[in-house]
Amino acid sequence: MIQKELLGLYYKLKGHLSLTLASRLRSKHACLVCQTVTTQRICHKCQDQFLATPKYQCTCCGISMNHSSLFCGDCLQNTPHFDRTFSPYLYQAPISDLIIRFKQKNDFFAGKALSELFCQQVKKYYIQQHLPLPDLITPVPQHWKRQWQRGFNHTVFFTNDLSHLLSIPIFTDIKREKHLPDQKSLSKEERIKNLKDSFSIASHLEGKSIAIVDDVMTTGATANTLAKALKEAGAGQVTVWSLTRTPKA
Repeated sequence: MIQKELLGLYYKLKGHLSLTLASRLRSKHACLVCQTVTTQRICHKCQDQFLATPKYQCTCCGISMNHSSLFCGDCLQNTPHFDRTFSPYLYQAPISDLIIRFKQKNDFFAGKALSELFCQQVKKYYIQQHLPLPDLITPVPQHWKRQWQRGFNHTVFFTNDLSHLLSIPIFTDIKREKHLPDQKSLSKEERIKNLKDSFSIASHLEGKSIAIVDDVMTTGATANTLAKALKEAGAGQVTVWSLTRTPKA
């Protein structure tokens, strides 16, 4: 009887030690920024010191500002089709380097680090601001040619994690009609012209609120064009969730 109990205790202890060791092996890795061994993909020290967060932002488009104000001059003069933007980080190193690694080099470890940051910042923002979560979220759709070239849609990657964390359904009835060349060198006006009639939406949104998920917001032209299409399809409030926002020139 004693031998049987000791044997049971041995196997229980062995299993506990195996799980503990496996957990430790899985959780220890180098921080993507400073290479320090840590349990986070980006350690808390690097998150606090090197990931730039704007002090003041336009509530509507998320552009960084030098002073506290609800809206920037551009949004006051030309109100976008989206109603609000949440963008927690400036698009600059080291987070810009991680985005490039994810999108261009298929570094999914970096992608998961970015997604974790995105999720925790969105959740914290809505709790702090006492705002209701949107009814739906949607990734910025890629044209099938662009997705074939890259192999995946990075915004879908973020959207899936956000949907799981916040228990928000994903709206997928959107199609990108145009395959556009890289627009990085184009002005806002040129981007708007190229993006005209870029999105088609297959179902009616019946007044539901929806958040557009993206990784980088530059001029806001893509988000604005998509927001316009969503509102024409019956959406109520349209919010943009962009992991990063390019600094004001």
